Amino acid sequence: MSENRSGRAFDPPIRNPNRIDVGWTIASICGLAALLVVFNAFPERIGVIVSADDPSSFVPLLAPEFFEDLLLRLNVWWGLALALNVVNLYYDRWMWGTRLADYALTFFGMFILLKVIFSPILGVNPERVQPGQPAVLVAERLVPLLTWLVKGGLAAALIATLVSLGVKLRSLHRMQRLASAHS
Repeated sequence: MSENRSGRAFDPPIRNPNRIDVGWTIASICGLAALLVVFNAFPERIGVIVSADDPSSFVPLLAPEFFEDLLLRLNVWWGLALALNVVNLYYDRWMWGTRLADYALTFFGMFILLKVIFSPILGVNPERVQPGQPAVLVAERLVPLLTWLVKGGLAAALIATLVSLGVKLRSLHRMQRLASAHS
C-alpha cells in the first residue's frame, strides 16, 4: 500500500478483470490456427522418425480411427476457441456471454482430453511400424515410451485445464462478490 498527500493509506487500483491480455490472445489465435492446419492438412506427417538415416522408419502417431472418432470434436473445440479469442480481441474485453462460452469450452475440452487419454486412438502402436525396417527393434522399445509420454502430456494438459477452470470460477466468484458489495 502507498500513501496519498493526506498521509492516509489507500489500495492500488485494481486491474479491470474484464480486460483481455492482447498478447496472450494473439498467441492463442496463432496456436489454434496452427493446430487446425497441421491436423487437417498434414495429418500423415504427425509421427516420429526412428532413424535419421532411414526416412522410411517414420512411425505415425495417429491411428486411422483418430480421424473417424476424434478429429471432428477437436476441430469443433479448436474452431470455437479460435472464434472466442477473435471476439475477445475485437471487443478488447470479456463479456458475460464470452465468459460463459469460455467455461463451456473448458468443460468440452476436458471431455475431449479424457476421451483421447483413455482411447487407443492416440499414441504409437508397434503394429503400425512396417516390418523389415532396420529400425524395428529400436521402434519396439521406443513405442511404449512415446505412447506413455504422449498420454502423460495429455494428462498434464487435463490437470492444467482443471486448475485453469478453478481459477476462472474463483475469479468469477470474486467479481460477483465485489459487484454485490458496491450495490
